This record gives sequence, structure tokens and C-alpha cells, in this order.
Amino acid sequence: MAFLKSARERYVGKRLLHVGVGNSFLPTEFAADLAEYVGITISLPEIAPFEEKFAGVANAKALLLNKYNPRMYGKLHGAFDVIVDTLLKSFACCEKHFADMMEFFAGKLTRGGTLVTTETGILWRWKGNTARAYTPGAQTDPSIGKYRVLGRENLASFAERLGLILSSVNSDVDPTIADRILILTRN
Repeated sequence: MAFLKSARERYVGKRLLHVGVGNSFLPTEFAADLAEYVGITISLPEIAPFEEKFAGVANAKALLLNKYNPRMYGKLHGAFDVIVDTLLKSFACCEKHFADMMEFFAGKLTRGGTLVTTETGILWRWKGNTARAYTPGAQTDPSIGKYRVLGRENLASFAERLGLILSSVNSDVDPTIADRILILTRN
């Protein structure tokens, strides 16, 4: 990711949580310079290839963990300097679980730590899927909007309640992902 690579102090010696390991190049590019790389995924088939590729890399691991499931949060230990989740709002079944995830991420960030996401990741939406959620306690009446679109203003407002500041929004598109990078910083 060009944003991280543009300033080594953003990642060297840091603990990085990467949400959505997939076939990402993040561990390949950064693991050697990080204090620790922890990747999470909801896809069991992504774990074995990761472990195979990074066998012998002591500071890199991948965990099977759903970012929207508070019962799994105990698998992640310690605070992180950087959290990368390019699809921050994607696939949230309801606002309750999105809020749970954001509270968890905010609590896992070190003071001055950053959550890196993309504009596409906060514009994820679907119409008409707000009346049904398959989780007890789910909020089915969206307070964010008709389409459950978060957007920059709502992200900034939501983040502020959690002690995070939308501290940097690049106006240029990151050429490596063809998207705009959004940065939330913990006070």
C-alpha cells in the first residue's frame, strides 16, 4: 500500500493488524520491518496458504476471526499501532455489529495509532436489507442512512465518539488500489 510505504515510520517496528488477509501483498511487503503482523480472515482456506508462505517468519501470523463477532475478539491480544481494513463497512449484518467492531478497533489502537481504510470501504451499501438481521440484538432500523452508507461525514462523527479523528483524507487516488485512503488516528 503506497500510503504505508511512503513513510517508513508508519510501519517500521510497529504491530499491524490486517483485516482480510486474502491474497494481499501486505505481509510480503511489510512483515520483515514490523514488530508483528497479525492478519485475520473469515475464510479458513486462506489460513493454510498464509502459514505455508510465511513458515519461519516468527512475527507474522493469520487467525480465523470474524471482525463483526465480539465473541472472537479474545483471540487478539495486545494493542496495535496500525490497523488496515480496506473494506471497513462491508458485509456488516447490522449497525450493532459495525459499532461493536469499531469500538473494538478503537480499543485495540495504541495512542497515536492509525486505522487505515478506503473510501470504497465506507461507501459499501445495499438497499432494502435493513429490516432483517439474523443475530439476536441486531439493529434493523438503520440510523446511518437508508442504504446503510457510512460516508466521510458519518465516519468522522462516529469515530469522534470513539476517540478517533479522521486525520487525513488523501485527495488523490492510491494507484496500487485505485481508491482514496482514509486515516483515523486515536487521540
